[in-house]
Amino acid sequence: MYKECPIVRITWFDAQAMTELPRGSASALDYHPIRTESVGFVVDEHDDCWIIAQSSYHANKHFDGHIRDLIIIPKGMIVAVTKLGWVVNVCVDSVGGCDCGNC
Repeated sequence: MYKECPIVRITWFDAQAMTELPRGSASALDYHPIRTESVGFVVDEHDDCWIIAQSSYHANKHFDGHIRDLIIIPKGMIVAVTKLGWVVNVCVDSVGGCDCGNC
């Protein structure tokens, strides 16, 4: 089974983790979330998050294919979502029901 997945750019603030303060830093208060941009194929949108695939590999000349490298971005961290206008058809049947040759 195939699903059309539009391509988007999501601008969001990512969290940081530190095991210790960097040299010369007086306080962890000097640090903030990192503004991040992720581009990917929309797998799904829920009330609380967007799920995008950052990679797609195509099994045939029609660009029908598969997605991988999923990232789940909580909506509370998102600044903007820009639809880029392109769409790819991806197989969402992991049981082998499509005709792409890779399932």
